[in-house]
Amino acid sequence: MKRFKSSITIGEVIRYAEVSNDFAAIHFTERADGKKPIVHGMYVMGIAQSLFLKECAGYWITDYEMTFLRPVMVNDSISFHFEQAKSKVIVYVYQAHDQLCVKGSMIIQEISRG
Repeated sequence: MKRFKSSITIGEVIRYAEVSNDFAAIHFTERADGKKPIVHGMYVMGIAQSLFLKECAGYWITDYEMTFLRPVMVNDSISFHFEQAKSKVIVYVYQAHDQLCVKGSMIIQEISRG
């Protein structure tokens, strides 16, 4: 499967916060060490699921898990990569210079036609 490149803007973070009601300051303000705001982990996971389902429309996700190794910051250039083996999909999210920041898995099931 191809890699999908993305960058999450502060506008997207604000829209996600409005839906999720998660307005924690860490998602909106630059930290004292100068680092950018951190994107909601559930939003990153949701993007991964949406990208996979858009590419593989005949499936639905029955279970998932994600491990965040490094925070995804607002405006970071990130890419999503998927490896499918039967009913399990491994998800990798990379930051610039191919630094792995999120690893996860999704259990998928084919949509029955009938």
